[in-house]
Amino acid sequence: MIWILTLALLVTLCQGAVFPPPPQPPTNTRISWNDVRSTSFQVKWDDAPGAASYNVFLSTGISNPPFRTYVNLTQDHLWIRSVQPKTIYAVRVVCVDRFGRMSAQGLPGRTRTFPARITTTTTPAPTAPTPVGACGVGNFTCDTPEKDCIDESWWCDKSKDCPDGSDEKNCPGACVEITEFSNHGNFSCSRFNSRMSACFFDCNDDFVRDGAWYTVCMANGWTRVVPTCRLKGITSITVLNGRSDTEVPVQFPASAQASSYEVYDAVIANTNIIHSASLSYVEVGSNISGSIYGLQPSTSYNVRLVAIDADGTRGVPSQPVMIQTAAGSISDKQRP
Repeated sequence: MIWILTLALLVTLCQGAVFPPPPQPPTNTRISWNDVRSTSFQVKWDDAPGAASYNVFLSTGISNPPFRTYVNLTQDHLWIRSVQPKTIYAVRVVCVDRFGRMSAQGLPGRTRTFPARITTTTTPAPTAPTPVGACGVGNFTCDTPEKDCIDESWWCDKSKDCPDGSDEKNCPGACVEITEFSNHGNFSCSRFNSRMSACFFDCNDDFVRDGAWYTVCMANGWTRVVPTCRLKGITSITVLNGRSDTEVPVQFPASAQASSYEVYDAVIANTNIIHSASLSYVEVGSNISGSIYGLQPSTSYNVRLVAIDADGTRGVPSQPVMIQTAAGSISDKQRP
């Protein structure tokens, strides 16, 4: 029996069957503010091609190890229950294919659970009157299609009572609502844009976050500006042979997410003088080959290059590389 199975496996391999590539993590893990409670919340993720199941890892804060794991999930969402009120949680999702191979962890989805509701006669009321809608005086009218009604004392009390959470949106002292972030990352916000709400930001693997990973709405507005996702810096710039009096050939690894490359700056060595220089290049396999041109003869420069993404955002500049032009007169040669 064993030799029959072995023969069948060999035949399959000889017919050209190969393992598919390992699974990739979900491209988007998100937690909608409407799905957050004081002791539970729902996380959703994009269905990943080739995934037979998912493992979900729950942690607190930004860098703490997971304290709870959910395995062998076949759906693209999960209600996480029995968590603590008023706590920041991060959720990461891993794809598992039919061979049992696991992907890397995807970008986390983050949220902050609501405070536990406390009934007390000393709770301060909002500093503005409750809006009067279809529900009449003494009530707050939700923005739901059914125009649900709740007691006016529940408006802006830091606990969601309307099904769509509209009772906690645009509260007195609210900040400008954050509705957009980079196309190369994800973000989630608690309590929309109301006072003490928080937004959390993450960037994809080929990018780094330029700015803080969260911001909080306070009396004077958001405590931090929305960060930018920038391509990681170009690495391993190699200076090639064949320099002239106005240009120096270089080579460096291509970035899969870059749409173009350019000179970030060219500083004349041992000075603070920035010289205007340009980069011409072609992509050859996994590398970029090109020349830094528009230089002066017999001059040394510290040059930094930068990748630009499809949105036109400049990435992180590379570490400076020393280049030197050959001796000669200044050439009139122009680049097309």
